[in-house]
Amino acid sequence: VLFRSNVIEPSFGVGRILYSLLEQSYWVRRDDTGKNDKRGVFSLTPLLAPQKVAVLPLMVKPELEELIESLRKNLVLAGLSTRTDDSGAAIGKKYARIDELGIPFCITCDFENDGAVTLRERDTAGQVRVPITEVVEVVSKLCNPLVPMKWAEVASKYPEQAAKKE
Repeated sequence: VLFRSNVIEPSFGVGRILYSLLEQSYWVRRDDTGKNDKRGVFSLTPLLAPQKVAVLPLMVKPELEELIESLRKNLVLAGLSTRTDDSGAAIGKKYARIDELGIPFCITCDFENDGAVTLRERDTAGQVRVPITEVVEVVSKLCNPLVPMKWAEVASKYPEQAAKKE
């Protein structure tokens, strides 16, 4: 007697697809400070990331609050979801938190009077100095769902910001 099944039940539920996405997007970066620390990175593409950019102060000072709020409002008006971290933690710890949340880009406001902010990309940890007047447009292009700008284009256009060791 030969039995042939007429019903095939594939297990392709949304839960399995979502789990696969999460599992393939998480990786561990070795800390280059010499402490041999490991930092988790959640590499969701800008299209899938629920929050596109974090706006961080270098230090918690009242002088930076107005700039941070202005940038945050302009990013929201451009349709980009944002997060701020005004805790007193060091900037490296803030970056590690943002990396674990899967936020692809960080804008760091500092005290340099050059009219620019630092834009950081999560996966390469590359940093560039972008004029404040252009940073919202640059992040919008990086997060464009149809034709996103590549980080290499941004890195070639703007001056590199050397990462500071903690």
